[in-house]
Amino acid sequence: MRYKSFVAAAAAALLLGSAAQAATIYATGVDWTNNGTVGSSNDRDNPLNALGEPDDKFLSLGLGGQADFTFGETFTGPGASYEITFGNRAGYFESADVFAGIGGSFSKIGEVDNASAAGFVFSFAGIFDTLRLVDTSPFVAGRDGYDVDAVGVTALPNTGTTPVPLPASALLLGAGVAGMGALRRRKG
Repeated sequence: MRYKSFVAAAAAALLLGSAAQAATIYATGVDWTNNGTVGSSNDRDNPLNALGEPDDKFLSLGLGGQADFTFGETFTGPGASYEITFGNRAGYFESADVFAGIGGSFSKIGEVDNASAAGFVFSFAGIFDTLRLVDTSPFVAGRDGYDVDAVGVTALPNTGTTPVPLPASALLLGAGVAGMGALRRRKG
């Protein structure tokens, strides 16, 4: 009985030793629906500005507008949205609802606003392929809603990352356990 426990512990050590850490991934694709409230100053009507890591370039969603972001792979939470308001957050409140989707079916997972330039973090669980932001900013003449600099989510473990190699000692331990099993069978 001790032999089976030892084999189970060795197998668990091998599996845990090879698990890769999850990483933040940023949007690689965007499908933007503009309702005509976005001007072209500061290149705010360029959807490509919302892709990749935060870089101070942005896409304005437009009042009531929305954008669907994809990441080149499925993902999970937590996530973060980075917004630009040129340092006047108190002068103009901007907000958006956040939806996560898989296969075209979406569920609301939270809300974001322009309270922090460092990014608004939102938590959620599950596996998704699309993140949707829908502007909910109050109407103010001359304004164009939530500005997206970047959107990040969490890559699923063991996807999009390089596997962590097993240490040589773990391989030797596995070989030793297998050898002990073979010897035990021969004796029995």
